Amino acid sequence: MHKDDDLLPNTDQETKCKVRYLISFEEGRVGKRYGRLVLVAEAHILGILRAVHSRETSALVTAFVNMDLGHVKTDEMPKHLQDVLQL
Repeated sequence: MHKDDDLLPNTDQETKCKVRYLISFEEGRVGKRYGRLVLVAEAHILGILRAVHSRETSALVTAFVNMDLGHVKTDEMPKHLQDVLQL
């Protein structure tokens, strides 16, 4: 994995933190912890994620959702994502 400064030059610390967290999904793919992904983030974060995910992880992404759910409790997220989740 790349150092943040190499991968994300001129990017603010908050964005780097979000990307670091979301890149952990790459490790989840390798560990076979999921079979598909729905990525939910602000547009600029989604753009960064598209650029940094491997081809294998990108193939597991079923939707990119431009939405900031940072303020939403985990158990309330499905109702915000009903259009993309088939529960």
